Amino acid sequence: AAMPEPQQKPGGSVVLRLAGDCVAAAAASVAVSPVVTAMDRAITRNAAGAQRLWPAMFEGLGQLIKQPIRNIRSTPTKWLMLVYSATYAGANAAHTLSVYLGIKPALPVLAASTIGNMSTGIAKDRAFARMYGVVAAKGMPLPSYGLFFSRDVLAMAFVFTLPPLVTPAITKAVDDYNLPLTPAQTSL
Repeated sequence: AAMPEPQQKPGGSVVLRLAGDCVAAAAASVAVSPVVTAMDRAITRNAAGAQRLWPAMFEGLGQLIKQPIRNIRSTPTKWLMLVYSATYAGANAAHTLSVYLGIKPALPVLAASTIGNMSTGIAKDRAFARMYGVVAAKGMPLPSYGLFFSRDVLAMAFVFTLPPLVTPAITKAVDDYNLPLTPAQTSL
């Protein structure tokens, strides 16, 4: 698929646009992190044999509804908000700067989102290992960093980079009737 061309330079202050990118990243992070925390707790409790998965999930969501501020202030949720904020802010800012500079955003967005996700994700995982580990935390072996990097580049490529690249081809195929729509797609 052909890489989409950079958009025209937007009017207005690039600083204000970058500030908006950060606000959007924080808002998305605050919206999703408490729910992901409930999911993570349910998975962890189930894996530890402390509680069945779905009762743990519903309990976590119930606590989120009853005590949303307490949940948002919890250490696990704060860590997740940091990871998601850094990831989204990196992707958003890289896209804004790419458009402003007139360059294709795919690689800058991939690099920025991967750096944000990987650096904060490793820090979060270290903190979680200290909080929840049953033995003293050890240094992470060097090959693990390579695996983190590979995982994050792959994830960020599929989340932030691939959709804008394949959307024009999919749209063209649908518009040219080369790709049949499913009933679910036609309802969109």
